[in-house]
Amino acid sequence: MSLKQIAIGVELLALVLAGGCRAPAAPTVAVTAVVTSATNADAEGDNTVSSATATPAILPSAVPSATAQPSPVPSPTPAPTAPPSPTPLSLRAHEWLAGPVLLRYDIGCSDFCGGETFSHYPRLILYSDGRLITTHYQGRTVIEETRLTREQMCSVLNSFDATGLFDYDPSAFYQANDAFPRLTLPAQASITVWDEASIPVGSIADFRPGGELGGQVAFEMPLLMGYHLVEELSKWRGEAPYAPLELAVSVFTVAPDDDPFSCCFADEGGEWPVTAVRLADLIAQGTPRENDSRRVFTTVSGPAVEQLLAAFGDDPFSETRPVAFEEDGRRYVVAIRALLPYESLASLGYPSHSSIIPGPDVAATQTALSCSPEDGVVDFYADVVIAAERDAALYPALHRPTRAPVETLPPGPKDTFEP
Repeated sequence: MSLKQIAIGVELLALVLAGGCRAPAAPTVAVTAVVTSATNADAEGDNTVSSATATPAILPSAVPSATAQPSPVPSPTPAPTAPPSPTPLSLRAHEWLAGPVLLRYDIGCSDFCGGETFSHYPRLILYSDGRLITTHYQGRTVIEETRLTREQMCSVLNSFDATGLFDYDPSAFYQANDAFPRLTLPAQASITVWDEASIPVGSIADFRPGGELGGQVAFEMPLLMGYHLVEELSKWRGEAPYAPLELAVSVFTVAPDDDPFSCCFADEGGEWPVTAVRLADLIAQGTPRENDSRRVFTTVSGPAVEQLLAAFGDDPFSETRPVAFEEDGRRYVVAIRALLPYESLASLGYPSHSSIIPGPDVAATQTALSCSPEDGVVDFYADVVIAAERDAALYPALHRPTRAPVETLPPGPKDTFEP
């Protein structure tokens, strides 16, 4: 038999094999194992033993699972390979006296806050009693609440500990923000537990190559991981709508020849619909703003809360929607803000300011808390690591801004409304 005949025979045999029956591939099911470390801390140091444990899914991963798609062209099945060994997490046991707030994440308006009256809502705030409150903006402002167990709270706090954020010095990033204060959103996540840490960035888009601050500052892994972790946490949806017990209220008396929209960006609300309290009573009990006596601030509770929320329609928590009402022939512009736990009227400042929690006039006690390595980390921690590693490749390792700082006015004193 000639070589040409042998080659033809081999080709025919390959075609027969390729066209034969092939069983469809079974769908792939992704199983995530979270690696934790049991640590016995003593005076000599930490003794860490890594172990792979399945952690209950507390918070949803923001990265959806990929759906297996059949290949239109059959291809040989690759030989199975051993999965890479997971890196053990250096989790440590902690006991401490906690204040009311463990974690909060804020993004406020950076410049002109048209229509806003009060301090913005935190995007996320975790209290030491397990209450977790998140704020979302999807056509309207939605505030939701749920309550975490101690183990669930600790899985969140352990996740920040595993990033190395508590040992990270963000001074280079703070220096860049000082040099270019108007090029980034005034955002910050702060964690106050057995130690303190902060993430001074609300969006890293400006720092990517080609952005306003591209190449101006270093992004070490602890900061990148902390940023992605708090971003994923802020996307979490609560179990129920937040039901405030108290509202902060601003009432502005409109001049007879003035227009509520021109002066205050206010929608028209018609006659004052609240029966639990009159506008005249709110003005009488309110505290005038120091530089404008036409605006007063006060709070309401009880039946007036539900009625006021209803008066503001389907978006009562909007930070940019004051409403003009009329009572006894006079026109007033009213703005409301739900008070979160441990907030008071004295907590609130101008829209560009974060609120003070706990408020300066709110009694706060400390709570004994403890977390252990057995509490694990959040179920999407592996996704946080992947996102941080992806971004780490985009940033040059500079530690000082390369452009000359711009001159800025020093910040003025923070305004609060003293009741």
